[in-house]
Amino acid sequence: TTALLIAVSPVNERVVWASGTQGTWLRTVDGGANWQAGRVPGADSLQFRDVHAVDGRTAYLLSIGNGAQSRIYKTADAGVTWRLLFTNPDPKAFLDCMDFWSPTQGIVVSDAVDGNVVVLATRDGDGWARLAPSSLPSAPDGEGSFAASGTCLVTRPGGHAWIAAADPARSRV
Repeated sequence: TTALLIAVSPVNERVVWASGTQGTWLRTVDGGANWQAGRVPGADSLQFRDVHAVDGRTAYLLSIGNGAQSRIYKTADAGVTWRLLFTNPDPKAFLDCMDFWSPTQGIVVSDAVDGNVVVLATRDGDGWARLAPSSLPSAPDGEGSFAASGTCLVTRPGGHAWIAAADPARSRV
């Protein structure tokens, strides 16, 4: 591929997925000896800044950008088809990164909107919904996370999640 690659997600030493600009994704199932590259149909203008690999057939892609440019896609057939699971309806939101506790339970974090941290969640791997702002801490104006390679969010067993964010005056986790 000639696309800029931005994110990588290994399942094990043989299965690895990657993603990047121009709607690009890559997959290897033989430890990198051979790679399959493709583009998500209709997503040529998107930057997939995060990828979460479940197995050799299943992966999620997260595109970044204001409003509808922020999207979540999923394949369950090794990239033959991609389903659009979520398109950001808020023009002020900007999805940054995602992580999962299991193959079907995960979260996505956005830059703050109107003083609120924005987090989306899924319990079934397909439907995504915004968590109630009242259940999350408030956010200073201009706070956001670094939208590259999925490094701004980490989940761990027991429902724990850590988000790195910053505004012009300070950073916090």
